[in-house]
Amino acid sequence: MVIDPGDSVATEDKSQLIAVNWSYSFVNTSKYEAWLGAGLNFQKIDKTIDINVGGGSNQLQEDAKGTVPIPTFNFGGRWNFSKRWRMLVMQQMFGIKVGDFSGKLNNTRLLAEYGITSNFGIGGGFERFNFEVDAEGDDFAGQLDTSYSAFTLYLKGQF
Repeated sequence: MVIDPGDSVATEDKSQLIAVNWSYSFVNTSKYEAWLGAGLNFQKIDKTIDINVGGGSNQLQEDAKGTVPIPTFNFGGRWNFSKRWRMLVMQQMFGIKVGDFSGKLNNTRLLAEYGITSNFGIGGGFERFNFEVDAEGDDFAGQLDTSYSAFTLYLKGQF
């Protein structure tokens, strides 16, 4: 299918991500922390694409839906540059190839946090997320790429 000027492509993305992570701090002082860990991301995919070409004479609509559990590896570090302020860098990733399918996930965060109390804080920063799946089989071939870059604000509780 060739998409020419004047043709339309409409997409809708209602995907969701829930992440559960565990980390082990191999360096943990009052000033610095470094960790390695693992986790599981549940990627709920819900995407629709509607292509209208040739002045409406040819229309294609495709849906991609499903839930994909993705195990992840993560590492990061924290620097407490004052009693209440800290900077954090976190990296989460995964890649796999099984049969005709391959995929990878990469998530990077750079954050600053302010500790209101010893158990609660607020933070903000920048996040870059990328999720790719490729299929190259005889019955189905396609590619799904999802990425975003965003500024984030959050509340934090730790016990």
